[in-house]
Amino acid sequence: MAGIGLSILLSILVFALGIAPAAAAPKAEAWSFWAANDPTGKVRVDHAPWGRFLSKYVVTDHPSGINRLRYAAVKPEDRILECAVEGNAEAIVTGDKAMLAIGEYEGIRLVTLADYLKKPRRGGKGGEG
Repeated sequence: MAGIGLSILLSILVFALGIAPAAAAPKAEAWSFWAANDPTGKVRVDHAPWGRFLSKYVVTDHPSGINRLRYAAVKPEDRILECAVEGNAEAIVTGDKAMLAIGEYEGIRLVTLADYLKKPRRGGKGGEG
């Protein structure tokens, strides 16, 4: 008799646990924020830098079948350069000699602070301006 009671209790628990997570999930509704779109907009996003980053650091042949990003292998300069591209930066001001040796990346100048203050920037300002 105790075995039957335990079986019933386990069945109830399995049934309850199987339904509870599904009941707790939010409704499958699109958020209006992500639906915003301006078909007449002139802004075009170049995804090439992101593609290069992914081709350099994504592992596509993992035994699990899941693509993985090799976070530990991402070089510091790649982190900085990709952030600058995504942020539409005009320049990266640095004292790092390896970064300065790059000179320019995706139209973004890599310069010392002194050089940045000397040269014209977007909007025509340079020097003290």
